[in-house]
Amino acid sequence: MMKPILRFAVLGLALAAPSHMASAQSSEPSIASPDAASLQLAREIIDLGMPEENREAIFFTTMDQMMSQMRSAQLNTGVENDPNIDAIVDEHLERFRLDAQAILSDELPNIMEGWALAYANIFSLEELRDIRNFVATPSGQRFFELSAAIVAEPNFAAANQRYMDSIMARLPLMQIELRDALLEYLSSLPPETEES
Repeated sequence: MMKPILRFAVLGLALAAPSHMASAQSSEPSIASPDAASLQLAREIIDLGMPEENREAIFFTTMDQMMSQMRSAQLNTGVENDPNIDAIVDEHLERFRLDAQAILSDELPNIMEGWALAYANIFSLEELRDIRNFVATPSGQRFFELSAAIVAEPNFAAANQRYMDSIMARLPLMQIELRDALLEYLSSLPPETEES
């Protein structure tokens, strides 16, 4: 049976693989250009709903909660954990968290602009006006701000934790199946010949 650190590493690779494959399949996405009025309204929605001074804190809190749930799911796999391995994993996760926060800080303006562009492309001008009017109210601002923080709310967090625990419980079998499929494929390849 794989040690917890290896299982955690494979989880990271498994999670990274789909996004890598998706980017390889569509490395040049077609980006629609919204009209100026829609984009202006969408930017106002983002600025009202996610004020610049609160953005990092909201995103960091959400990131921390998701990482905490992933780590809890990894610890709940039923395999006896080695405290030394857990300490190493936690140290690396903390380093990753700090790196991810630094990257997020750099990319946040682009994310916000992408968010505005998405709204401008998805919603009609009339819908954007309605959304902007709602977000301009205190209730609208609170709804918008707390939408990202929903992952930390106890009911949602408990449901999401059960989901992550179920995924992690299936991970060892997936790793074995993946390893066996790769070994079968590699063993079917003809031996490499040395070029003289």
